[in-house]
Amino acid sequence: MTSAPQSGLYRLNARDLPALKAASFELGRAFLSVDSLKARNVPSLLRAFQKSLAFPAALSEGCGRLDALRAGLIDLSWYPASGYVLVLTGFAPLSAQLTSFAALNEVLASAARAWQARSIPFCAFFIEDEAPQPPTT
Repeated sequence: MTSAPQSGLYRLNARDLPALKAASFELGRAFLSVDSLKARNVPSLLRAFQKSLAFPAALSEGCGRLDALRAGLIDLSWYPASGYVLVLTGFAPLSAQLTSFAALNEVLASAARAWQARSIPFCAFFIEDEAPQPPTT
């Protein structure tokens, strides 16, 4: 998150989210969040991104396609910053749809590579809920 070579996709436990947010602001990174809990397929996932990231009208028109999502993620000119931290919450239902989840991962990885080529950090974090602790006996 501190430099472009660290751009990529990560998993993060929900309990670490406040520290990630604080570090993002301290480093001057745009902190962007997408709640994908209701996303069960690519079209609903794209709507979640469009709503959460407020894509400009020109990008929103094409937001029914993964290439439009990628275009939006490698632009982000409406969020000027020294780098980008994207957190995805509620992704468990989508991750059960292997094809859709793989497509999302490819779009995010492609966006990270595009930002890395410009020497600008872009990190996407899948936020995982803490696993319930088994009862002790």
